[in-house]
Amino acid sequence: MPHSPTLSLILRRPRSAWRGCFALAWLVVVAGTASAAGDPAPVADSLAIVRGWLADGEYARVESVTRRWWETAPKVAPRPRDHDVLDLLVESLWRLGFATRSETSALAVAALAERDTGAAAGPEPVPALLNLGAVRTQKGELTEARVLLEHACAIRRRYPGTDSLDYAAALQELAALEMRAGALEAARDGFEHVLALRRPALGPHHPLVAWSISNLAAALEALGDFVGALALRQECLRVRTRALPANHPDVARALSAVANNHYALGDFARARIYEQRAMAMFERNEGSDSRDLARALTSMSGRLR
Repeated sequence: MPHSPTLSLILRRPRSAWRGCFALAWLVVVAGTASAAGDPAPVADSLAIVRGWLADGEYARVESVTRRWWETAPKVAPRPRDHDVLDLLVESLWRLGFATRSETSALAVAALAERDTGAAAGPEPVPALLNLGAVRTQKGELTEARVLLEHACAIRRRYPGTDSLDYAAALQELAALEMRAGALEAARDGFEHVLALRRPALGPHHPLVAWSISNLAAALEALGDFVGALALRQECLRVRTRALPANHPDVARALSAVANNHYALGDFARARIYEQRAMAMFERNEGSDSRDLARALTSMSGRLR
């Protein structure tokens, strides 16, 4: 069941509630039907759409689609595409901040257990290695995480090579581990390498480029270079404003990050302006009980004090 370019455009980045519901139903029905019939093409197309949402930061939408997809997939003899769905579900969960949930860990472990991780396995286990490594990192299990992430990077150096976006994605998670471990110079170098790979390949106005800029800014802040970090925070805000929908939560998070940097530099008045813009966007998008709004309110109380 091939879909038209128009339908692909609608599914790529739905902007309204009815489009989101339509996209979710379409993906689950089409992918499930195609999977049952043994037809890989529509399933591959659907997975590409979901990966596009993931790149755009639409983590909640990815979680909803892949959870329904995974729960309706036959479990007697999972096919490779079912493994891909499980990888996407796990990634959406830890990117939503749910790495410490027992469900996320269990799914991440199960996804890797289905893979051959031996020397002759090729690149197939890398997504599961990265997911479990990211979960371990966020849980503070850094020794276990390092083994997984270094293995993933070693595979990506061979498949498809060190100048690839796939290698950049693996290096990104290893740099995040270095940040968590307090190896700040190593984290900074890793994030710089990721940005140097992504910017020419994806162009200057891509959500993944914005994430790389944000991560590098965080490393500079941790190293005490708030002036250098501010320039990166402002660049990240410009990229996200151009690349994402006007009310996307990552735009609000970029505003909040600029506010935090101004605060660190002692410019409390400018910090308050950016924080107020971020709070208004969080409340409009996520409601009055959102975690992002709670964090912004806590920051604002410190500025007012």
